Amino acid sequence: MIPEELKTGHPDIDAQHARIMEQLALLKSVAGTEGVPEVGAVLEFIEFLRVHFAEHFVCEESLMRDADYPGWNEHSDIHRRFFDDFVFSRSCIAKYGATPERLSSFMRMAENWLADHVLGHDLEFARFLRGEPPSVSLRPLSEPRPLV
Repeated sequence: MIPEELKTGHPDIDAQHARIMEQLALLKSVAGTEGVPEVGAVLEFIEFLRVHFAEHFVCEESLMRDADYPGWNEHSDIHRRFFDDFVFSRSCIAKYGATPERLSSFMRMAENWLADHVLGHDLEFARFLRGEPPSVSLRPLSEPRPLV
């Protein structure tokens, strides 16, 4: 279930956001177990997220191009930067292990980015699709911090 304030009103986009949020919640429950979770299990969750983020970005950007959304190019760049950070963070977990600290950092990065991105850029696109004027300004999103 997607929180009301994160709904764009576009059924495909909202369904994709919901699937990503559900998987993040499942990963968070695995990360919250005592000890260090088995890295293979964690990487399965992260792979699901990687695939769904990639598919979501393609879908969203296609909708933007089809609608002649003036901000689609910038939006695409934001997706690419996040995806690069996501893949880098995944590689750190694969290489150095799924420690509680590393998973916590990964979760914060993914959850914060998703919420900020949806509340800012995705909802702005939804306003455009509904023919509403743009909001006063989009606040710049902080760059995700990759794991080290």
